[in-house]
Amino acid sequence: DLGEVPYCSASAQYTNVGATPSVIDVPASNTPTCFDNGVGSDVWFKFTIPADGSIVDVEISVFGNIDGNGTLQMPQLAIYRGDCAFGELAELDCASAPLNVNELHLEQFGLTPGLSYYLRIQDYSATAASNAGTFKLCVEKYVPEIIMGEDANTGSCTGTLWDSGGPDNDYGPGEDLSFTICPQDFHQCIIINVEQYDTEDGFDNLSFHQGDGTDDLQITQLAGFGNNFQVQIPAPCATIGFQSDGFAEFAGFKITWICSPDVCTTPPPTTCADPAVVGTLPFAQDGLDNCLSGNTIDGGPCGEDINFLSGNDYIFAYTSPGDECINISATGTNNGAGIGVYDQCPSLPGASCIASAGGGFFTTDPNINAAFLENPGTYYIVFGAGFDCSPFNISIDTITCPVVLPPASTCDNALNIGGCSNVLPETIALNPGAGDPDFMVDGVNQGCFDGPQFNYSFFYFVAGADGKFGFAVQAADPDEASDIDFSVWGPIPDVASICDFVTNNQPIRSSWAAGADLTGLADIHPELGTVVDDEFDCGSPATPGTDPPGPPFIESDDFVKRIDVQQGEIYVILLDDFGSAITQGGISIDFSGATTGVLDVQGADVTVSADTAVCVGQSVQLNATGGAAYFWSPADNLSCSQCPNPVATPTQTTSYQVQVATACNTVSR
Repeated sequence: DLGEVPYCSASAQYTNVGATPSVIDVPASNTPTCFDNGVGSDVWFKFTIPADGSIVDVEISVFGNIDGNGTLQMPQLAIYRGDCAFGELAELDCASAPLNVNELHLEQFGLTPGLSYYLRIQDYSATAASNAGTFKLCVEKYVPEIIMGEDANTGSCTGTLWDSGGPDNDYGPGEDLSFTICPQDFHQCIIINVEQYDTEDGFDNLSFHQGDGTDDLQITQLAGFGNNFQVQIPAPCATIGFQSDGFAEFAGFKITWICSPDVCTTPPPTTCADPAVVGTLPFAQDGLDNCLSGNTIDGGPCGEDINFLSGNDYIFAYTSPGDECINISATGTNNGAGIGVYDQCPSLPGASCIASAGGGFFTTDPNINAAFLENPGTYYIVFGAGFDCSPFNISIDTITCPVVLPPASTCDNALNIGGCSNVLPETIALNPGAGDPDFMVDGVNQGCFDGPQFNYSFFYFVAGADGKFGFAVQAADPDEASDIDFSVWGPIPDVASICDFVTNNQPIRSSWAAGADLTGLADIHPELGTVVDDEFDCGSPATPGTDPPGPPFIESDDFVKRIDVQQGEIYVILLDDFGSAITQGGISIDFSGATTGVLDVQGADVTVSADTAVCVGQSVQLNATGGAAYFWSPADNLSCSQCPNPVATPTQTTSYQVQVATACNTVSR
């Protein structure tokens, strides 16, 4: 006797193991109408409808071998009215679970207040004899199917939620809706099943939150097409959010939920406050995914991470002793996957980008060759795949620190390409940084660029001789082939004026021609052999008098003509990796189009501290100049190893060596 409804048992509380077939009537009426293989190991329950009529519509649920609720395989259920005596019960309804489905639900409407009803339950087999096992049984108030937007919340332990179009129509444009589930029954887990969903991928999103509002922790989000996606919420309430843009509407979604007295079985989401901890290196873990890892970060200081961190984030934390380099590899990923390393939670103001990789539309398996963890402390390693739910494996290990050029993503950090060879192509390894998306201003300095970009790298040179300046650029690694666009400014009076000049003047050369093709400055196209006489290649025919100015051209060919330069003039080159594919291999620049002497270095010799003597326990400051990056060794007893002026406190006579790197050369002293 279950007593007065509502009622819900514990998981696996009941069983039909060892039960024998019941006989309640003559053979013709003894077998319920939906028990195809007859009566087997059946068991009986009674429940009573409240006399005050507060509940007259009920949903009867039998949970077998699903989420730990029991071992019953394919339950069958019949409901009766009458007296518990031979020939005195009348069957009201019957339900049988489909083949290999471990649960069933039977709805009954308009039951009589104060009256008792009887349930007959067994586990059928598609072959002969019935099965037997444990199960959970609930008889609860029926909650009608809910259309999102019509109701804001419910206290029911079960239910069905449709999008605003219901079961037959699409959802609408420009929606921003939410629905909150706070079951009144005792529970430790709300189990939400997205039975089906069909939304505009990347634009119309379902989100699931741990709490009573969409401002609470987001467990995951969905977009695109799929079915039977389960989300477990270990909280008193769960909130489902849905947002759509105004361009396309799809079939929408159907979501059901139940509440469980048992704890949730899925791991909790990772956050900066509760990350997955990387204890010691090397570290490796396979079989991970970011499907339910939470979405607490929407982008960080690495620029391109606004792409791969726009959805669910898997957050690791590693405490470093400092002065070490690590390699990070993610494999088995979907398109758009990326990974970043930060000196604090990337969503916090002041967080710095240590290194990042991936995040392009078609990039997979991001790999960070070297991330320099200079200071002791906790670093955050974050994996994401944009709006996609992606599997991944991760490995992290220490490596010997290479000399890495600092980020050149802002004009004040432009790298000097003076001294680069014009005989062989140069490979320049770029350390990713956060470009300013507001740097380009229409009508002021945008050249051919259209819209904000992030993957900038700035370079400059002081002309060492009169002549022509030209170059041809592409990704150094063919596997990282990417669309590179560029602009060139000049002449500029002095290095201190670089940022002011490029911010407030249009470039004298610019191109955004699409495709992962060789691009640059040349008078004769290096691949087509055709004459190049345009100053701007903006992807479509130019019109005289337009901004940027320049002669018209017939078709986009990725190249514009070389620049006449005079000794002492300063020019700035901006390269933008629009394809976001260049992560580790760097760029390859062929300066053979520059006249000999134009890139000769003027007064930029490398200098290093002279030999000196100190007493034991005393310190001395070492100094090096003339480079863009520095690497001192051995690192023992140095205040820093990748800075121009470390403080040395040697305990014995020591010879220190420094590698001084420019854009194209490294000198050891």
